[in-house]
Amino acid sequence: MREWLVTLDYRGPSSITINPDALDELSSALSPDPHHGVSIGDGRGWVRITHVVEAQNPTDAWLPLFTAVLDAWPGVIQIPTWDLVSVTVSDAAHVEELWERSDRLPEIVGVAEAAEILSISAAAMANRVSRGSIKPDARISSGPVWARSTIEKMAGISPEPYVPDV
Repeated sequence: MREWLVTLDYRGPSSITINPDALDELSSALSPDPHHGVSIGDGRGWVRITHVVEAQNPTDAWLPLFTAVLDAWPGVIQIPTWDLVSVTVSDAAHVEELWERSDRLPEIVGVAEAAEILSISAAAMANRVSRGSIKPDARISSGPVWARSTIEKMAGISPEPYVPDV
């Protein structure tokens, strides 16, 4: 058995607002075990239900949750039928590993954020980048980016000195 993170996305009329107490009741109906709780988020016209399920494979993981939602939904939330528009099943251990790794990734800043840290205008920052006096750590489709720590070193905020690439 493996743990799977299952997410079901439902769409309904945007004019309906769901009572938060009804979402709590739906969560309790789907998972009375507080250690395997259900996370339910709602927005105008959509509901996302996320739950960790133990199963042999992805199909065995999402189908029982889908069925449980169908069984619990009408008794808890008196609304018209909503459409299931998305099912996502991920290996829970892999998702956990990605979350842990994301904590180790540097915070990235673009031209506007870098300019703010350096107390210059975004135009001045862009000008310095185009002249080559400030080199980005990387370039992505939206433009040059830096690790926040690189810009903080340039600004003298960081205890480590900034040493530009030559």
